[in-house]
Amino acid sequence: MRDRWRASSAPGSKDAEMASGVAPGDRLQLEITSLATEGDGVGRTGDFAVFVPRTAPGDRVEVEVTESHASYARARLRRLLVSSPLRASAPCAVYESCGGCTWQHLAYAAQLEWKRTLVVEALRRIGHVAEPEALVAPTLAADPPWRYRHKMAVPFALEGGRPVAGFYANRSHRIVPFLNCPIQHPALDAVLASVRRQVSRLHVSLHDPRTGHGDLRHLVARVSCSTGKVLACLVTARPAFPQGVDMADQLMREVPAVIGVVQNVQGAPGNAILGRQTRLLRGSDHLTEELDGLHFEVSAPSFFQVSPAQAARLYMVAVQQAALTSGQNAFDLYAGVGTLSLFLARSGATVEAVEEVPDAIRDGRRNLALNRDVSLGPVRFHLGQAESALPQLLASGRHPDAVVLDPPRRGASAGVLSCIAEVHPPRIVYVSCNPATLARDIEILTTRGYVLREVQPVDMFPQTAHVEAAALLVREHA
Repeated sequence: MRDRWRASSAPGSKDAEMASGVAPGDRLQLEITSLATEGDGVGRTGDFAVFVPRTAPGDRVEVEVTESHASYARARLRRLLVSSPLRASAPCAVYESCGGCTWQHLAYAAQLEWKRTLVVEALRRIGHVAEPEALVAPTLAADPPWRYRHKMAVPFALEGGRPVAGFYANRSHRIVPFLNCPIQHPALDAVLASVRRQVSRLHVSLHDPRTGHGDLRHLVARVSCSTGKVLACLVTARPAFPQGVDMADQLMREVPAVIGVVQNVQGAPGNAILGRQTRLLRGSDHLTEELDGLHFEVSAPSFFQVSPAQAARLYMVAVQQAALTSGQNAFDLYAGVGTLSLFLARSGATVEAVEEVPDAIRDGRRNLALNRDVSLGPVRFHLGQAESALPQLLASGRHPDAVVLDPPRRGASAGVLSCIAEVHPPRIVYVSCNPATLARDIEILTTRGYVLREVQPVDMFPQTAHVEAAALLVREHA
C-alpha cells in the first residue's frame, strides 16, 4: 500500500491538476460535502470526486482508495476524524458489511431532505429544469421508518462447506448472514430462521451457479400488512425437490403465520430470482392485502410494493395529480396487477389499464373482481406494449383526460413517450422509482409541449438512498 496523503482542496488548485493520479491504496483526508444517487458520500480532491460508503455530509474522514477511474474514485472509510451532525447510530448488527441498506448511519430527517435533494439535482442536471427547488415538495416520510419491508428475497449458498443465507455485501456476491433485519417485518426473520433449520435437518443441497449443482437458490417470503399472514416461496434450480413438502409442513408448524408455501423453479443463470414455473407445496398460493380499503390477491410471482402503507400514500398522490372526475377517461400504462388502476377508478373515471405481462393481466382482473363491492368506474385491461396499445385505444374512440405511467427503473421508452405526446392528454402523471430516468423522460415530454407542475417524493425505502416520486405535467395552453 502506498502511504500517500491528500487533503481535499478547492477546484483549480495544484491538487486538482494531479487528481487523475489517484490510485488504489492511496490514503486521503476528505470532507464529505454531498450524497450520490446510490447513497455514497462524496468528497473531492480538487475536481476529482471520491465516493465513500456510509459517510455523511459534514464528515471529515480518512479513506483508502479502492478503485480509480478517469473522473472519479471509490474509497473505504478508515477513520472518522470529525463526525457530521447528520449522523445517527445504526441499530443493525451487520450494517457495516451488509449491502441491503446504506443510510442507517443518517438521521431520518436528513434522509428525507437528501432524497428531495437527489430528485432536485436530477431534474436540474439531467432534465435541465429551471429552478427545480420550487417544484419539488418535501419528501413524504414513512411512519415508522423501520420494519417496513413486507417482502424479502434471501439467497442461499455454501461457503466453506457450510450453508449460509443472508443479503449480499455491497457491490459483491458475498453473502452476509443475519439473524434479524431491522427494516423488515419480524415474521420474515422467523421464516428465514425456520428454513435455515430445515436446510440443515433435511440436508438440502444448495445451488452453486459455478457448477450448476444443488437445488435451493432463494427463499422469497411476503407478509400481509393487513392480516399478518405469510406466503413463503422456495426457489429451486430444478423442478424435482424431494424435501419440499417436508420443509413446507415443518415451516407451517414452526411459524403459524405462514398460510402457504410454494416452490418456484428458476433454472436459468443470472441474477433473476424467480422463474416462470410455480407449484403449490402446502396451504394457499396467495395472500390477501389491503391498501386504503382496496383488496388485492398477491401470489409469489406477482409484483407488489414491499411497503404497502407507503405504496398507498404514493398512489393517492398520483390520484390527486390526475384530478379525474366521474365520466372522464384515464390510461394507466405499465399497470402491473392493476393496483394504481383501481385507485384511479375510485374517482368514477373509466381506466384503460395497459400491461405486457399476461400473468399480471390475469391478476389484475382477479383484483378487480375482488373489489366488486367497492364503488369503481369501469376498468378494462389490455395486454400489450404501450406503443401498440395506445394507437389501438385511440382507434376505438377512447381519448384520455389523463395518462398515468409507472415504468420500471429504466424509465419509459422513447416510443412510449412519443405515443403519449401524440395523444395530447391534458395531464400526465409519471410515477418513478429512479430520479435519473424520471428527469430524462420529463425533458423529452417538455420538448413535446408539456410543462412540469410539481413533483412529490415519497420515501418508500427508509434507510436506503432509493426514492419514489410522482410528477405532474400539464399540456401547454391546455
